[in-house]
Amino acid sequence: QAIDLRWGVSDEAGLDQRTIPLCLEEIERCQQADRPNFLVLLGDRYGWRPLPATIPADEFVRILEATSRADAEALTEWYLRDDNARPAEYYLKARDPDGAYGTSPDPAVKREKSRAWDARAAELRSILLGAIDRLDLPPDRKAAYTASATEHEIEKGALRVPDAADHVFCYFRRIDGLPADAAAATYRDLLPDGTVDREAAESLAALKQRLRAHLPGNVVEQVVPWETGAPAPDLTDYLDRFCAKVEEALVTAIEKRFAADAERTTADIEIEAHRRFGGARASFFTGRDQELGAIEAHLAGESRRVLLVEGASGAGKSALLAAAARQAGTRHPGAVVVERFIGATPASVDGASLLGLLCRELGAAYGADDPVPDDFGELTDLFPARLALATPERPLLLFIDALDQLAAGDPARRLAWIPAELPQHVRLVLSSLPGEVHEAALARAADVLAVGSMSATEAGELLDAWLAAAGRTLQPEQRSDVLARFVAAAGLPLYLKLAFEEARLWRSAGPYPPLAAEVTGVIRDNLLARLSAPVHHGEILVRHALGYLAASRFGLAEDELLDALSRDERVFGSIAAQPYHDIPDVAADEQRIPVVVWARLRSDLEPYLSERSADGIATLDFHHALFRRAAADACLAGDDGPARHGLLADLFRSRIDPAGAGSWSGEDRRGFAELPFHLTEAGRYDDVFEVLTDFRFIERKVATVGAVTQGDGTILYAGVSRLRDDIDRVLERFGDDDG
Repeated sequence: QAIDLRWGVSDEAGLDQRTIPLCLEEIERCQQADRPNFLVLLGDRYGWRPLPATIPADEFVRILEATSRADAEALTEWYLRDDNARPAEYYLKARDPDGAYGTSPDPAVKREKSRAWDARAAELRSILLGAIDRLDLPPDRKAAYTASATEHEIEKGALRVPDAADHVFCYFRRIDGLPADAAAATYRDLLPDGTVDREAAESLAALKQRLRAHLPGNVVEQVVPWETGAPAPDLTDYLDRFCAKVEEALVTAIEKRFAADAERTTADIEIEAHRRFGGARASFFTGRDQELGAIEAHLAGESRRVLLVEGASGAGKSALLAAAARQAGTRHPGAVVVERFIGATPASVDGASLLGLLCRELGAAYGADDPVPDDFGELTDLFPARLALATPERPLLLFIDALDQLAAGDPARRLAWIPAELPQHVRLVLSSLPGEVHEAALARAADVLAVGSMSATEAGELLDAWLAAAGRTLQPEQRSDVLARFVAAAGLPLYLKLAFEEARLWRSAGPYPPLAAEVTGVIRDNLLARLSAPVHHGEILVRHALGYLAASRFGLAEDELLDALSRDERVFGSIAAQPYHDIPDVAADEQRIPVVVWARLRSDLEPYLSERSADGIATLDFHHALFRRAAADACLAGDDGPARHGLLADLFRSRIDPAGAGSWSGEDRRGFAELPFHLTEAGRYDDVFEVLTDFRFIERKVATVGAVTQGDGTILYAGVSRLRDDIDRVLERFGDDDG
């Protein structure tokens, strides 16, 4: 996905002084993705030099001391102190949308207000530059005031990252013979009087030289001649050559990255997905010493029955099991530690897939290479035999979280696969919410460990740790407010996490929105209300994007969600109506929203999303079941639910039946996996009946969905059980209908 950093920054975000912070945040998110992740395109312009969005408080005080009283008053009018930042800082306050520096639906008025702000910003920048000339600031701090937005972005994306040569590529274009007057205003920096901005030209030359020195093998330079006020007529040829060079560099980097994964099996990918999921839950784990001690006592004890961890949704059971698994790896260095978080991947919610992949992992750990069946009954017999491979030297410590998330109707929910008495060198820790699976687990449990409320003391420690990692703090009354509301919300760690994500945005001075009293309220009344505001993303984009995620079973891949949002007429229309997006006029089936629109929403949703694995691809899903429930309540009510499911059904069908004629010639496994589900949930009985009685569809689904590659290269197929689930769902949904 190609993201132009400043394409799609809304007027409201600009008024809120968020343009550069948004761009730098997006670079950071791109750097978390697979390589390559940053392209530098530089012509003959150095570009816009913004006011710093924030200034360290001690530095700002020195600046005030180095200016006149009038200039200091001008600065303190626009820069406000925030003691919730660590270290404390001054931030550039938002512009009043209705004020002299705001915006307007009238283009002429909007331009006038924009020019007025540009003039005011230039005055403030001149004051700052004059002050820092009198201060002994290090080069990186001087650059905060003098560098262009482009240089700030290049510093973040290229010059201050490790292994830049592996994932950063630079392309420079210089126009030979560029005029030194207004005729070249599009291509070079000019001062207000129309003359060349020599300072900008020198800064650009220095920036290019730094990149040449830092990335000597990754810089491509092109010179094109100037002719009659524009680049030469052979511009198309130049662009073709340029694009070929870009493609060659990117393909080479991508192929190098994928080569590292070529030997991974399905089991390897599943193990990694659960370790990543557990690692995210265990990060910043605080307190619960008594519960961790109880789990350790069970692991070190003699009981040959399971330990069952129980507690309310949001009480922190997953985080506790994840932390316990990591503690076990430290305290029992010779042990084989295996963790599963049911619901983290599609395979984990299906009993046969769960047991099959566990048997493969245990077989690999203990040197058993006999074939693993795909039949659930056979797996029920094999699983205890795999457990019995544990030895005194290499005991097995197995953690399985959220048994209640096994698929409805799955025979695995009866837990017959868990022996009433475990082999001697095996310890098994389970967790579940109350219900039928919980009752089945109780019959096999030696002990039950109840996870109750987190104490206010532990909550305070965890809140402080999260804030410190985010470079934030709270004022005493703000911190007391968060903890008081946490206690009133039954002491649920999930409530504390949601409250923290809101509170870390609070400034030290000024009002802040009150936190809702319970988890779903914080999600609905704080988070969704904030993100839906025009200064952020707008109600239509937020509610439709979250609606598609809530409608999914195991999350959506980013390209699937982007396709859905682009096909959604209300979403596309709301985005295309904004002049700063400049979306080309194309046919309906080719329309696409700018990737950056979703990318910025995802950035704000990052704390609430998890990356999972579904049918061999990475998907985004909600971090917690309660969040999914709250998003569904807010975004899928009434006709919205069938509408979201219906659009996803049409999207997946287009990928596996491109002509719409029932050929099922597409290769998208997700399409075969998800189409019947979304047709069913959309209430489209005739369509789902047609699909599930089409033998060509059945054949393709059975052959492609849920295929598992074993260590010896053989492939086992679980598509039949997925097809059975589709039929059971249809019968349950439409079984009482007259039709």
